[in-house]
Amino acid sequence: MNFTGYQILDLRSIMGITSIYNGRDVEYVIVRARSRFGYGTLQLRTNFQPNSAIMSVGTYPQEYYLHVTGNRELGWGVNTLELQIMGDMTIETIAVQLDRRRRY
Repeated sequence: MNFTGYQILDLRSIMGITSIYNGRDVEYVIVRARSRFGYGTLQLRTNFQPNSAIMSVGTYPQEYYLHVTGNRELGWGVNTLELQIMGDMTIETIAVQLDRRRRY
């Protein structure tokens, strides 16, 4: 997928993370990407607010691990999960790693 400028991707809908996953923690999001000029950035957003470090994306494809800070529980601390993209970049893959247990 190619992106230009400022974009926000709704990871819950793209990855099919429905309410059935509520109670599980988001451990991290892995994005394999490259930017055209080496100036692209990635950042996770939860509940419509920035929630991870800003990752600078280089010109060669590599994997970037974005970790959620604070409460990571789906349906409680994480109601929306979005990926903010800035720059001219290509994203090859996106994966969301959830923990194996539920809290209820």
